Amino acid sequence: MSKAVSADREFNIERYAELLAKAQGGRTQTEFAKDCGLSTAYICKHLNRRIDKAPIPSTLKKIAAVAANGVSYEDLLDAAGYDVSKYSIMSDSDSTPDRNSRNWGLEFEKLAMATITSALSKSNMKWTLKGTSDGNNISRYDLDVEIIDEKITHWYFNFTTVNGEEWGIDKNSLLHRMYQYYAQLVLMPAGINTKYSFVTDSQTLYDMLKANAPSAIAMYISLILIDTSTLSVIKEEYVKTAFSDKFDDIISLS
Repeated sequence: MSKAVSADREFNIERYAELLAKAQGGRTQTEFAKDCGLSTAYICKHLNRRIDKAPIPSTLKKIAAVAANGVSYEDLLDAAGYDVSKYSIMSDSDSTPDRNSRNWGLEFEKLAMATITSALSKSNMKWTLKGTSDGNNISRYDLDVEIIDEKITHWYFNFTTVNGEEWGIDKNSLLHRMYQYYAQLVLMPAGINTKYSFVTDSQTLYDMLKANAPSAIAMYISLILIDTSTLSVIKEEYVKTAFSDKFDDIISLS
């Protein structure tokens, strides 16, 4: 059962529905609901303003994590009648599993998604959320963003972390994992208009990916280190590829 949360002011249902439609982007209601982890009936009801009570902050966080067109958690909180200053994106009733938990990998993907979409929303870029790859697709990515009016037209993101059990594995095992990641890029769309970023909260993985860059691949590749406790981007760096001399005018989150 959802924990009741009292709003701080009147629920602006018109503004909320407008933001929800904007967050949906080009997806169908079914696709949007699936991305949010909510039912299609729930999304339909909200889009058509057939509600009299604002969603709780944890629900708004789910929507914001996959929102298109720059709709942020703060935007949704404000429209729903909550004082934005009182609700950090990590402060609602959803507790974050410990890194040692079996669910850490799935939780990290949600946190990484929220971090990247939030950073994109705060940037000056025009972008739309295109979705994720099929789970059976060897060319794996966790997020595909279409960039408008920039040299890069598609930006793919791979969310990767290290759980508690993996902290003790040897360096060769980690290297093998890195090479598997880079091997997948051979099957990805490549070229001057494509960028692929590895997003991690592990400095160890970050450093190893940087030290073992696929220098022959004709693609822009960057590493993004994030802080999952604040959902913020710490830094982004490009790795050496065949395009290493062309980084000056390429978009970045830091």
